[in-house]
Amino acid sequence: MTVAELMKKYYFHDSMLESIRLLDDHSVELVIDICRWMQDDYQESEEEMQIQRFVFKDVNFCEYDEYDIDSDSILEARALDDQTLELVVLHESDGSCHIVRIRASYLQIFV
Repeated sequence: MTVAELMKKYYFHDSMLESIRLLDDHSVELVIDICRWMQDDYQESEEEMQIQRFVFKDVNFCEYDEYDIDSDSILEARALDDQTLELVVLHESDGSCHIVRIRASYLQIFV
């Protein structure tokens, strides 16, 4: 899946960024507690929130100011192009906003 495809499938607003982890093989993992109830395919019998791992592969760059992520609210998510994701997150502890940018060839999602 590309970043552009990801943005068509998921609505990230109000989901929570739990962690960013740089992996050894030019990959980056984002752990996000997704607001399932805001997704097009949500059914009322499902849990409203769900932890999902998004593993970006063949990463060209990953930019964010390294700070202590603590269930930060995703205010905005957008594809800058087919391969670049930008997240604007609100740090719950001090109210500061942070930008996360990842450029990758493709990504995989793990529930």
